[in-house]
Amino acid sequence: MKNVDLIFNEKQESTLFGYVMKETENKDKIWFWVTIAMTFFIMLLFALPTIIIDPYFHYHEPLTDYGYTFYRQRYSNDGIVRHFDYDAYIVGTSMTENFKASEASEIFGYNFIKVPYSGGYYKELDHLIKRSFSSDNDIKMVIRCLDYTLLARDKDAEHEEKDTLHPQFKAPEYMVNANPFDDIKYVLNKTILFNETYSTYLNIRNEVPTTNFDSYSNWCSAFTFGRETVLGEYTHTDDVQPEKEFTQDDYEMIKGNVEQNVIATINEHPDTTFYLFFSPYSICYWDTAHSNGTVKWNIEAERTAIELLLECPNAKLYSFTNDFDLTCNLDNYKDQVHYGEWVNSDILVRMKNGENMLTKENYKEYLDEIEEFYSNYDYSTFAVGNEEQ
Repeated sequence: MKNVDLIFNEKQESTLFGYVMKETENKDKIWFWVTIAMTFFIMLLFALPTIIIDPYFHYHEPLTDYGYTFYRQRYSNDGIVRHFDYDAYIVGTSMTENFKASEASEIFGYNFIKVPYSGGYYKELDHLIKRSFSSDNDIKMVIRCLDYTLLARDKDAEHEEKDTLHPQFKAPEYMVNANPFDDIKYVLNKTILFNETYSTYLNIRNEVPTTNFDSYSNWCSAFTFGRETVLGEYTHTDDVQPEKEFTQDDYEMIKGNVEQNVIATINEHPDTTFYLFFSPYSICYWDTAHSNGTVKWNIEAERTAIELLLECPNAKLYSFTNDFDLTCNLDNYKDQVHYGEWVNSDILVRMKNGENMLTKENYKEYLDEIEEFYSNYDYSTFAVGNEEQ
């Protein structure tokens, strides 16, 4: 009898142990899923303001009740070209930052926006242009600046992830790609939440309007212009280096850059007119090129690009480098290459009027003209002691 009781007790204990273990396992599962649910809920609460307000337009255009102050080009531009309403835009490096979209709209009759990338390589600019054509906009016209200094780059050149000199020049990948899964880096970004999303919310109370495309990235009023300023940031030298040879490798690099990052996209969109222009650098830029022995090299690089671009039927190509009244007047510049907003305004008018347009009939004459001028200019006027000339 004792054995029977012992067996019975053992079975009871085993059943009780199994019940306790099952209850414990159920509680563990409940605790696990409650923890997951609470974590997800907290993350959603954290992410929701940025998703709704969307300070960088990653998901939608600006909400009408908010005032968006946008200035971080590598965060905002991709969303701007995908979600804003427009049928024309201006794109390029800092050479385009002083353009006023309202002036372009008035001159050309389209609804313009402006999306500059300061220091933007040709590939980066082309990526942005490609993204613009993924929008629902019927894009009629694109104005794009072509910088001499970025022409002779590898076709796949990009800014490094950790560019200590220009950290603002590298776009976060999660802001410019089509992958929705890495958006967590945007919506759960503490800096964006408190510095951008919350600031956009506060703009309602402070009645701050959304940034317009005249003031966006416009730096003109922040700098002084003129001969003293320009000559103060570089040093003229009379030590002139031998002329640099323009090699076949140079030709192939420029050809690859232009074909991949300019021409291919132009050809993909034959119903859009592309207005392209070479930015007019100052005479001091050419002084540096002269002392480095690269005046003719620069011109051969430009020749390569011109001959390729003139084959695009829906592209209009301009250059203002032969406007010597412009390039030799240092009152137009804050340094060797950056000009004031009045130059940007003048460029718009000239392009509309067809002035300074390069064609198959005139481009060789244009190249001969600038080579003659910049090769033989009296650069000694920029030497120390000649500042007043």
